[in-house]
Amino acid sequence: MRLRGLKVARRTAQGRLSCEGLEARLMLTGTPPAVSAVVFGSTDWTASFLNDLSARGWGDGHGYAMPQGNNQLKNLPWSNLNQVHLKFTEDVNVDKADLTLNGVNDASYDIIDFIYDEVEHAATWTVAGYLNKDRIMIDLNGSGLGAVTDMDGNELDGDWGVGGHGGMAFPSGNGQAGTDFEYLFRPLQGDVNQGNLTNATDVALIQTVVPSQAGNPTYNPKYDINGDGLISTADVSLASAFNNQTTPYVPTYYYYNDSPQTAGLAAITVQENAPNQTVSMFAAFQDPESPDTDLDFDVVNVSNNSIFSSLTYDPNTGVLIVDFATTGTGDSVVTVRATDPSGNETYADLNVTVEPVNTAPEFVFPIGITYMGGTAWYFLGDVADAEESMAGKTVEFLYYLDGHSTTIDNLEHFGYLFYAPMSELGQAVGAKITDSQGVETEWVGFLVI
Repeated sequence: MRLRGLKVARRTAQGRLSCEGLEARLMLTGTPPAVSAVVFGSTDWTASFLNDLSARGWGDGHGYAMPQGNNQLKNLPWSNLNQVHLKFTEDVNVDKADLTLNGVNDASYDIIDFIYDEVEHAATWTVAGYLNKDRIMIDLNGSGLGAVTDMDGNELDGDWGVGGHGGMAFPSGNGQAGTDFEYLFRPLQGDVNQGNLTNATDVALIQTVVPSQAGNPTYNPKYDINGDGLISTADVSLASAFNNQTTPYVPTYYYYNDSPQTAGLAAITVQENAPNQTVSMFAAFQDPESPDTDLDFDVVNVSNNSIFSSLTYDPNTGVLIVDFATTGTGDSVVTVRATDPSGNETYADLNVTVEPVNTAPEFVFPIGITYMGGTAWYFLGDVADAEESMAGKTVEFLYYLDGHSTTIDNLEHFGYLFYAPMSELGQAVGAKITDSQGVETEWVGFLVI
């Protein structure tokens, strides 16, 4: 679903900090948080592969830990990279939308999963597909709307040299809070000698150690292209598939444009048949560089369409209008993507819950009351409830003259009811039923021969 014309008011990076914000920042205490490690991994990598990386001092159990200094730009040779794992110097407030991955061959990579470990002070983002041939910039939001902060509210000290090229040592930062962590890396499948070109030399290097298993002296995890703990002909084939390929070159300034920022979208919870709700996009997103007219938004996924009749954007008011279906109930996640002119993207999830409204049970008319002689009367009818079956429920019959009552259990239909003594005809009688939520309905009739 494309929301054309969705434009968001922006403030410049220079104008982002008001006097009130400066006063608040000066009151913060402690050292700002920083990034202490960058680790790349894969949901496909085996335990034996990860253990070998750790044994060599190349990893931490989550994947391959990036070296410091200029070695940062050495190509990552694996075919199935799909995770970015960042460690922090302290406990931080961080979420899925805080990180973007912007490349050259792929302008932006979709992030499909996020986990934060409060014990390790580490966050893991998982992307759709694989990172296997590109120059990619990690941009972790360190200032403004939705910035990464520590528990005292100090914004991230993410400075990592000019254009994210590094030449630096962990942790990130220059002692100043409120800076993004921009980090450049280059995946290239099969480039085992990390010469920025996958060719016959790389293939030959792999072939010299086939077969070789993790833990063996001849095993090298950089030659294990699929990370399964075994260097085999499968790895040879993966490297050969990228023969004579290299990572793209772009000028340094290509990466200077920041992605849009978001503080997230507040969840919506309504009851069934609720009126439409509006969500302000102006309040939810901002971009440091892009003017309003250059921003675009997409609703890229709706996990459960049945609870909506429509999702539309009103450019005159700057809101997303959420119209609910007449009878739909349940949960849905609406994922919105913000894109700036450079192709940098940011995602935010709108969690929507429509709760069912419990209606009272009802007696289905006509209900018949037939005199059977003496003090015997026959009641006939049925009970219905929109939310549940009433089979097996209990009906209570009432005789209002003297408060007499009786019940019929395991309801299937109304049956015989005997009153004694019967003082006179024309007295009110009734039937009462209660559903499982405690909502009751009562019917009143009269005894007439």
